Amino acid sequence: MSTDGFEDLQKRFYKEIYPKLVEGGSQGRFHSFTHRFLEKPFDKSATFENVLEVGAGSGEHYQFVRHQFSNYVQSDIRIPESAMTQDARSSFVATNAEDLPFVDNYFDRVVLTCLLHHLSNPLTCLREVKRVVKPGGHISILVPADPGFFYRALRFLTSVRRAKKLGFDSGALVHALEHRNHVGSLNQMIKYVFAESEIKSRGWPLVIASWWNLNLLISYQIRTPISVTLEVNLA
Repeated sequence: MSTDGFEDLQKRFYKEIYPKLVEGGSQGRFHSFTHRFLEKPFDKSATFENVLEVGAGSGEHYQFVRHQFSNYVQSDIRIPESAMTQDARSSFVATNAEDLPFVDNYFDRVVLTCLLHHLSNPLTCLREVKRVVKPGGHISILVPADPGFFYRALRFLTSVRRAKKLGFDSGALVHALEHRNHVGSLNQMIKYVFAESEIKSRGWPLVIASWWNLNLLISYQIRTPISVTLEVNLA
């Protein structure tokens, strides 16, 4: 199949099929759960003034953010027509996740929800995220446990079957070509880039993230180290 042919399939999938897969029913509830799962460590007592979400899509994650903030920048390779209207604190920016147009050490928190498995160079993206987050800042990453056994089995029984019922027989192909990065490989890249940071990982439904064959999701909550100078000033 030509590249152009795949791009047509991809456009059709995200325009006609994907919205139906995530709205209502068990799949819609699970889609919402993935966002709540990533935000679980936070509540209204936490504040991150400047937040960047990389790979924000239409802005689906925004409504699940639980902490306080003043500025929430949502970025994606392109801003879809269906981008959700939110409030004055939020904005959309079209940019490549592997070349972020933001200054160093600016954001208090960076969010990546189901993004890394799509990228050609996830390591470059992680380095960019590390560059733009402040010392002592927070990074939240959600990764599907693909190609774990549990993840693939459930996907076949749900989204692939439902896509076929909707008249789309290439769901497995679109998924295979888009989920190009193995969860185990992404785990090693995250640990490498943030080797000096505090990393807390959690799987679902099993807590132990390294058991990705039996999980559907892996979340990473990363706190970057505070610089030596800042520690001295605060002493």
